[in-house]
Amino acid sequence: PVLSPLYNDVQQSIAAMWEDIDTFGGGFFTQDANLNYEQFSQELQMVGSTDRLDYAVGLYYFEDDGKYTSIRYGAQPIGSISTANYDNDSEAWAVYGQFTYRPDILDERLALTVGYRHTEEEKSVTYKYLSAGPQFLPGPFPGTFRTNTAYTGELAPVPGQFDEKFDEDFDNDSGNITVAYDVTDSTNVFLRWATGYRSGGFNGELFANPFEEETMEQWELGVKSDLIPAVLRVNGSLFQYTYDDQQVSQISVDENGQVSSFIGNAGKSDRWGAELEVQWLPLDDLMIALSYTHMDGDFDEYADFEGVDVSITDADKYAERAQSPDNAASAIVDWVFARTSWGEFMFHGEVFWQEETYAAALWTASYAPGNPVILDQVVLDERTIVNLRLGLENVELGDGTLRAGLWARNAFDEEYASYGLKIGTLGVSTKQYGEEATFGLDVTYEF
Repeated sequence: PVLSPLYNDVQQSIAAMWEDIDTFGGGFFTQDANLNYEQFSQELQMVGSTDRLDYAVGLYYFEDDGKYTSIRYGAQPIGSISTANYDNDSEAWAVYGQFTYRPDILDERLALTVGYRHTEEEKSVTYKYLSAGPQFLPGPFPGTFRTNTAYTGELAPVPGQFDEKFDEDFDNDSGNITVAYDVTDSTNVFLRWATGYRSGGFNGELFANPFEEETMEQWELGVKSDLIPAVLRVNGSLFQYTYDDQQVSQISVDENGQVSSFIGNAGKSDRWGAELEVQWLPLDDLMIALSYTHMDGDFDEYADFEGVDVSITDADKYAERAQSPDNAASAIVDWVFARTSWGEFMFHGEVFWQEETYAAALWTASYAPGNPVILDQVVLDERTIVNLRLGLENVELGDGTLRAGLWARNAFDEEYASYGLKIGTLGVSTKQYGEEATFGLDVTYEF
């Protein structure tokens, strides 16, 4: 009572805050979500051949309908209770055909393939956002807050963001041309050109945030070869992709620390690399498979980020290939090490290795008064994963066959991050880690 009336206001505000914690709980972020989804597709296809021509033509139809509901408790009790509910649906149809012709030249070792596809799609989203309103209001001094004593936690439609529908139409013509030549009866070389398409759409959890369709042009030069038939197979290729309006996963953070994950369009990007696969059967009961992939390429163009008095026009310098390592390799061994009159004992081993990669193409944040900032990347470390299995196969039992196995996934307990988040304004960086070492036994009976 001795202090100013402002002190009583602060007391009332703190008391209301504790009441809100008792009622709605406290915590950083909680979300309960539910997705109901239905889809239907139908394809009519005709496949056939003549002496020199193989063909496949068809019609394709697809439709789907989804309803997403969620309730979010963010940064309680400071944040409000809200939902990002939305309905989405799409309808698509396509007509396509592919033809492979072997002319009566070069001992019929030459094959020419031409393919074409026309696609049309309609997509829509209806936003049904709800919010309980602000739990905190501006305080008596700049930069301070006070509890909204009228806050009830009751959800109500967000003006301008409830029952608002957006729709878009997409269409595309894609094709491919392949020239293949059988150098020998067991070795084939080919050169392929193709275009591809991925339709655009809407980010349901960000209001009025559509993304454009993505198109791609590809070149590939490759060889498929059984160097020693039934013993040694070698496949390899060099490839190059050029994307326009490439769709990328991106993370943004607003000035209140709210993190949003969404699909956006990067602009133009190039990818190129090489693949090599080897399968070797040194013994009838032993198979060794090796593979290696190298990927390179950058973003040539990236969308600008406009702010109130600061803009970022060189985002392509900071964007990275998300979830795509420069180098990756694998080795697989299948070995039947003992055959008996009642079953076969086998060993299966897998080793997968990849270099470090990135969680998202780009991380951006917005600082008051709405100026964009590019945050440091979340790096996912290099990893080597080993999976093992020791099994008993082809055991005849009654009218069926029994098999059993002991297995280990990530056998050496490699610790690696499979994804990550960075909340720039709060100074928080989190990572989601892959599954640790897991062991088990399975038994299967087929009859």
